[in-house]
Amino acid sequence: MHTNQLSGPIPVELGNLKSLTDLDVFENQLNGSIPSSLGNLTSLNAIYMHINQLSGPIPVELGNLKSLTDLAVFKNQLNGSIPSSLGNLTSLNALYMHTNQLSGPIPVELGNLKSLTDLDVFENQLNGSIPSSLGNLTSLNALYMHTNQLSGPIPVELGNLKSLTDLDVFENQLNGSIPSSLGNLTSLNALYMHTNQLSGPIPVELGNLKSLTDLDVFENQLNGSIPSSLGNLTSLNALYMHTNQLSGPIPVELGNLKSLTDLAVFKNQLNGSIPSSLGNLTSLNALYMHTNQLSGPIPVELGNLKSLTDLDVFENQLNGSIPSSLGNLTSLNALYMHTNQLSGPIPVELGNLKSLTDLAVFKNQLNGSIPSSLGNLTSLNALYMHTNQLSGPIPVELGNLKSLTDLDLSGPIPVELGNLKSLTDLAVFKNQLNGSIPSSLGNLTSLNALYMHTNQLSGPIPVELGNLKSLTDLDVFENQLNGSIPSSLGNLTSLNAIYMHINQLSGPIPVELGNLKSLTDLAVFKNQLNGSIPSSLGNLTSLNALYMHTNQLSGPIPVELGNLKSLTDLDVFENQLNGSIPSSLGNLTSLNAFICTSISSLVPFLLNLGI
Repeated sequence: MHTNQLSGPIPVELGNLKSLTDLDVFENQLNGSIPSSLGNLTSLNAIYMHINQLSGPIPVELGNLKSLTDLAVFKNQLNGSIPSSLGNLTSLNALYMHTNQLSGPIPVELGNLKSLTDLDVFENQLNGSIPSSLGNLTSLNALYMHTNQLSGPIPVELGNLKSLTDLDVFENQLNGSIPSSLGNLTSLNALYMHTNQLSGPIPVELGNLKSLTDLDVFENQLNGSIPSSLGNLTSLNALYMHTNQLSGPIPVELGNLKSLTDLAVFKNQLNGSIPSSLGNLTSLNALYMHTNQLSGPIPVELGNLKSLTDLDVFENQLNGSIPSSLGNLTSLNALYMHTNQLSGPIPVELGNLKSLTDLAVFKNQLNGSIPSSLGNLTSLNALYMHTNQLSGPIPVELGNLKSLTDLDLSGPIPVELGNLKSLTDLAVFKNQLNGSIPSSLGNLTSLNALYMHTNQLSGPIPVELGNLKSLTDLDVFENQLNGSIPSSLGNLTSLNAIYMHINQLSGPIPVELGNLKSLTDLAVFKNQLNGSIPSSLGNLTSLNALYMHTNQLSGPIPVELGNLKSLTDLDVFENQLNGSIPSSLGNLTSLNAFICTSISSLVPFLLNLGI
C-alpha cells in the first residue's frame, strides 16, 4: 500500500495477520500511533512505515518480531525513547529511525544486533552517551548518529567495526579525545565528527584510513599539530579541520593528496610557512587557510592550482610579494589576501582572472601603482585595496568594472567611476585625494554609502549628487570643499547621516534639507556658512545630533527646533546668532549637550526647564 495518499491511523486489526511477512505502508499520509498489535506478526521480515505523519512512541512489542530483517520508521513524528526490546531482533539487517523526535539514550541492547549493517538514528533528540556495546556490531557498514544531543566520549570500541564505510557523529555534544582505535576502520569512506566539543590531538592512526574520501573534524576544540600521516590518505576529496585550536605547521605531506578538492584549516593557531607542496593539489577547488599565524611568502607553486575557485589566506602574518603566478588561476572566483604583511606591487597578471568576483588585498604594505589590467576583471563585485602604500593615479580602466558593488581604494577620483552603475558602496576616505568630486558620481543611482572624508578634495559639492536617492550615508568632511551646499541634497530622503564639516563651504544652509526626515546626524560645523538657520530643520524629528557651530550663521535660533525631541546634541556656538534662546528648546528632554555663548540669553530656556 506504499506510495499513495492514504491517511488516518494504521488499524489495530492488522495485528491479526499472523502469516504476514512484509508490511509496506511507506510514503503515505498516515497518522496516529504505531499499533502495539503489530508485535503479534512474528512471521514479519520487513516493516516499512517511513515517510508518514506517525506519532507517539515505538511500541515495545516490536521487540517480539525475531524474524524481522528490516525496520524503517524514519521521517515521521515519533517521540519517546527507543525501546530496549529492539535488542531482541537478532536477524535485523537495517534499522532506520532517523528524522523523528525520539529522545532519551541509545539502548545498550542494540549492541546485540550482530547482523545489523545499517543503523540510522540521526536527526532526533537523543541524549546520553554512545553505548560501547555498539562495538559488537561487526557487520555494520553505516552508523549515522548525527544531529542529536549525544554527549560523552566516542567509545574506543567503535574501532572494532572493520566493515564500517560511513561514521557520522557530527552536530552533537560529544567530548573527550578522538579514539586512536578509529585508525582500524580501514574500509571507512566518510568520517564526520564536526561540530562537537572534542578535544586533544588528531590521532596519527587516522593516517591508516586509505579508503577515506571525506574527513570532517571542524568546529571542535582539537589541539596539537596536524599529523603528517594524513598525507597517506590519497583517496581524500575533502579535509575540513577548521575552527579548532590546532597549532604547528601545515605538513608538507598534505601535498600528496592529489584527489583533494577542498582543504580548510582556517581559524586555528597554525604557524610556519605555507608548504610549496600544496602546489601539487591540482584538483583543488577551495583552499581556506585564513585566520592563523602563518608566515613567510605565498608559494609561487600555488599558481599551479588551475581548478581553484576560492583562495583565502587573510588574517595571517604572510610577507613577501604576491606571486605573479596567481594570474594563472583563471577559474578563481574569490581571492582574499588582506590583513597580512605583504609588500611589493600588485601583479599585473591578476588582470587575467576574468572569473574573479571578489579581490581583497587591504591592510598590507603593498606599494607601486594599481595595475590598469584590473580593468579586465569585468565579473568583479568587490575590490578592497585600502590601507596600503599604493601610489599613482586610479586607473581609468576601473570604469569598465560595471558589476562592481564595493570599491575601496586610494588615489585621484576618475570621472569614469560614474560608469559603475551597480555600485552600492564607494569608500575612498583617509587618502590624499585632490581635485574635485566628479559630477559623474551622480549616475551611481544604486549607491547606499559614499565615504570621501579626510582627503584634500576641493571645488563644490556636485548638484548631481541629489540624484542618489538610495543614499543613506554621505561623508565629505575634512576636505577643502567650497561653494554652497546644493539644495538638490534635499531629494535624498533615505539619508541617515550627512557629514560635511571642516571644509570651506559658504552660503546658506538649504531650506530643502528639512525634507530629510530619516536624518539622524547633520554636521556642517567649521565652515563659512552664512544666513539664518532654516526653520524647516524643525521637521527632522529623527535627528539625534545637530552640529552647526563655528560658522557665520546669523539671525535667531528657530522656535521650530523645539520639535526635535530625539535630539541629544545641539551645537550652535561661534556664530553670529542673535535674539533670545527659544523657550521651545525646553521640550528637548533628551538633550545632553547644548552649547551657548550668551548666559543671559539662556534665562527663558532654563525657566522652561524649571531650573
